[in-house]
Amino acid sequence: MAAGLEKTTTSSADNEELAVLVKQAVAEAIKEAIPTLVEDVVSQLTDKTQALVDAQVVVFRGEMVAIQAEISKCVDYMEKDENRVEEVDSRLSSSVSKLAEKHAQLEDKIADMEDRLRRDNIRVHGVPENAETLNVLVFLTDAIPRWFPNLGPVEIIRAHRLGALKEDANGRPVSRTIIFKLLRFTDRDRILKAARGAAVEMEGRPIRFTPDYSPHTFRRRLAFSEAMDALQKLNFRTFLLYPAKLKVMQGGVSHFFNTPREHRRILWAGLTAAKKMLALRWQPPHSLAWQQWANSFLEIVLMEWSVARMHGANHKTLQGWEAAHKLVKERVQHGRS
Repeated sequence: MAAGLEKTTTSSADNEELAVLVKQAVAEAIKEAIPTLVEDVVSQLTDKTQALVDAQVVVFRGEMVAIQAEISKCVDYMEKDENRVEEVDSRLSSSVSKLAEKHAQLEDKIADMEDRLRRDNIRVHGVPENAETLNVLVFLTDAIPRWFPNLGPVEIIRAHRLGALKEDANGRPVSRTIIFKLLRFTDRDRILKAARGAAVEMEGRPIRFTPDYSPHTFRRRLAFSEAMDALQKLNFRTFLLYPAKLKVMQGGVSHFFNTPREHRRILWAGLTAAKKMLALRWQPPHSLAWQQWANSFLEIVLMEWSVARMHGANHKTLQGWEAAHKLVKERVQHGRS
């Protein structure tokens, strides 16, 4: 029995050893087979992936070609639209320019028609408020022969003051412009001509007579005021022709300007010439009296002030030149006394 047990124990040990050997053999076999298996799996996966990628690339290329074709079409459409927009813009710009030109022509034509309707009218500025006892028509019918004794008879159709009654800070009525209509425009011309040669006053205040223009013509003529003032201070003779054209004369030579800015050319030439004349006057030998020196200096200040205004100097600079001119003028007048 003991021999049987020993035999059984030996057999079990052999079986365990055999199992270990089998396990080792299997492990070795698996270890040797894994790289090959992995390579096969990787190869298969690579082939399948490449096939999928190739298929997707083909699809992507097709889609890109289609997109490129669509983009080309869009670019063509955009270029055509841009060309059409440029063409439309060009036509619109041309139309706007033509309309603006036509509008200006119509505005000038309407203003001319309105001016012709007003050519029998005269505006009177500076007549004290309530100077008329009964009404403006009766007042003018009586006053005009007294103001211009050599004028002769004129027929006034109607007359009135413009605007509502206003008062100044002291509560006194502000003089409103009087406008009156004559039967004949020739009477208007005679009155305006007589007014240019006579100084009419009421209560120590000057009375001015002006033609009655349309608002459009009035604004155009008003734009020349500063230019005329600057040129007159330099001894230029100025005339404002109808409807709004500036005529400048000096030394028998005439210059014409259609816009207020054009006068700067002749103004600058006049300033330069005037300064040269002053420089020549001061060159020795000379026998200038103190008064002549003072007047020359006053002219220089006035010219520099005009140059500052011509070049659009700021308000502070213009005030400085104005103060200098006032100071020099006071000293000159004091020297005369």
